Amino acid sequence: MLRFKGNKNVSSALKPYRILYIIDVAAREQLAAYLVRHELEKLGCIVYLASRYAISSAYNRFRPDVIILPKIHKVPELGELSKRCHIFLLSAESFSGSEEVTVSSYQGYDKEVDCVDMRLCWGGFDKDILLKAGLFQQGKLAVTGHPMTESWYLPPKKYLNKRSVVVGITSTSRVLANAFGDRNMVSIIDGLEHNLDSNGNGNFFDKPNHAECWIAFEAAFIRLMINIADQLPDFEIRIRPHPNEAVSDYSAIQKSRPNVKVDRKGDIAEWLDDIDVLLSFISTSQIDAAVRGKHVISLKNLFPKWVIDGLPQRYRLPVDDIFPAPDSLEELNKILQTPFFESASVKKYVDRVFNFPSKKRPSELIAEYICNYLEGADMKSNYQESLPREMSNKLLKLAVSDTIFMIMQDIKSSIGFSKSRVAHSFCAHRFKRNYDISKRAKELIQGFNDSGIVR
Repeated sequence: MLRFKGNKNVSSALKPYRILYIIDVAAREQLAAYLVRHELEKLGCIVYLASRYAISSAYNRFRPDVIILPKIHKVPELGELSKRCHIFLLSAESFSGSEEVTVSSYQGYDKEVDCVDMRLCWGGFDKDILLKAGLFQQGKLAVTGHPMTESWYLPPKKYLNKRSVVVGITSTSRVLANAFGDRNMVSIIDGLEHNLDSNGNGNFFDKPNHAECWIAFEAAFIRLMINIADQLPDFEIRIRPHPNEAVSDYSAIQKSRPNVKVDRKGDIAEWLDDIDVLLSFISTSQIDAAVRGKHVISLKNLFPKWVIDGLPQRYRLPVDDIFPAPDSLEELNKILQTPFFESASVKKYVDRVFNFPSKKRPSELIAEYICNYLEGADMKSNYQESLPREMSNKLLKLAVSDTIFMIMQDIKSSIGFSKSRVAHSFCAHRFKRNYDISKRAKELIQGFNDSGIVR
């Protein structure tokens, strides 16, 4: 008999539970998955990771007791999976305190919601909103936080003898590039007009402003970054492009300005340790920076008003109204030279939306919650039964194992995306990426140990 270690709230288990953790966007979710896997393995579980593009093959290969999903739409196998194992939803999106986006993400997906056994919430905010909207029952919601925020639990590094204030800018020029992984404007617009989502609207690209609002926004953001770099020659400027942007696109800004450096090395927490002030807009990096004690300044008032008014309102982050927002570059320069004080409003927002800080880290809470849940749960009616396959897949399965089939699906999911696009895949053959993220996970875990945060 396996016994879970180190937690008196989790009792012994008859066998090691098998957990399948599904990843959608690797660059954003894989580190979080490694941290959850570490905590589940400490409790005696066996954990597998796989791409959502290979979910059927992964289920048939590993036969898990629980599947952790990052989303419930675009998972056609969900109904069949829910008959065979327990479904935990750990949303990859926090929705950053937007009530409208939180609710609209589940409206029209009643059948999919019914398949979920438990939704793990980022904070009390999304739990209360989902209950209020009647989308989930009380017993299907639990507040755990998300392991994407675990770097917040480590104290920021302190650097001595810095020669000047370092100003960081996180770009959010990613919406159009994120649409289809295409850099051809004609095909992007064509795709946006003919690939509406299942609710009958274009999500980011709603009428009446369509994609035009984002084209204007992204052009204005690039112009702002150039103007800031030119107007602040005495400051060191570090630009971190969004993961869906190509760093090489910024070479023109960097080459002609000695005070500008563009890079995306390491995760956001490591990058933030090297700056003093963050400038951004409609970016969750503002929260990452505020939590790490950085001075955050919103750029919202430096955009033309007609550009901001054209953006879909539900994608405006409530946090943008918390941080100081200068009306001119001259005012920005003055703010950069004034003392910085932490905001009580930011602390309240972070606690409500992200459950930070909590007595235990999100990965610990998630692991304990899953194990405690399984101890009292019954097996599903079709437990251990293979998922049905399409005929073409059945024929292919005769020739290859589930493991090879998973790798083939993983490679197939990457075909057609430009090199600048974040790979929407995960499998064991992605050696370099897996090594880098595994190394970062070990560094975080060691940091938790050294700081006395691991319990």
